Formats: sequence, C-alpha cells, structure tokens
Amino acid sequence: MKKTIVCVLSALIALSLGGCVSDSDFNDLKNEVDELKSEVAALNSGNTVTTPADEAGDKEEIVVDESDADYILTAGTYEVTVEVEEGKYDVVYVSGDGIFEVQDFNDPFYTNGEQVVYESMGDGENDVTSYNNLVLSSGQTISIEHTLKVKLVKK
Repeated sequence: MKKTIVCVLSALIALSLGGCVSDSDFNDLKNEVDELKSEVAALNSGNTVTTPADEAGDKEEIVVDESDADYILTAGTYEVTVEVEEGKYDVVYVSGDGIFEVQDFNDPFYTNGEQVVYESMGDGENDVTSYNNLVLSSGQTISIEHTLKVKLVKK
C-alpha cells in the first residue's frame, strides 16, 4: 500500500513539474547553451572568440593564447594533487566572469576549509584578470563559479 501511494505521488509530482518551464523559456535556454558550446569550441580550437557584445552591434574579438597553459579550468571544484599538480602558478583570466577560490583543508580548525584566495575575476570594473605566484599544495581545492574560465601557468 505504501509503495502504491509513493508511486502515485511520484507520478503526480513528475507531471506537475512538466508545466514549470514554458517552451519559449526552454528554447531560450537551449539556444544559450548552444552559443556557449560554440564559444568554448572556438576557444579550444582557434583561440579566437566573438563575444555576446556582438549581439548589441559592438563587434569585439578576443584572442586568447592558451598554448602556455598547464591547465584550463572552468566552473567546478578541483582537488590539488588529483586534478591539478602541486606547485607555483600564475592564474590568468580567459573568459566569462565569476569567483576563483582556493581553500585549504589541512588545518582541522577550519572544518569548511581555510580560504586562501577569493577573487572576482572577469573584465568588469572591479574584477581582476590575473593572480600571480599562487602556491598550490596537497589538501587544497580550487573552486570556480559561474561562467569563469581561467588558465593556470606553472612557474
């Protein structure tokens, strides 16, 4: 009996969620994802990208040299020694905007990690475009939020 009630409620919830997003909202999101995929592909292949400012009629071309990058990082969390080697790096803005954060989990006093770096990166007025001499060691994590894309260049 309980399984039947759970199944009926699950089906009802699933059906009710279907009406939460309109077709136009879905199509807008799909188009935005397609544009971002194209931008990423352009950055990864030709290193030249046309920015969303083009839609407003302002043609702006950004050329990004990624040949010297040891790592290209986008939104997500990266564990030092697992996804990124220990060492000293320069962090260089590539595209997008967001938060670049490094936390250290070696000190048990900081249960949520000690904040080592917290920078708003992008091309905005208050954003930074690079962070030099970042020392990464075991027990640290790198978190990147929003649409930010950075490259790490080992020194």
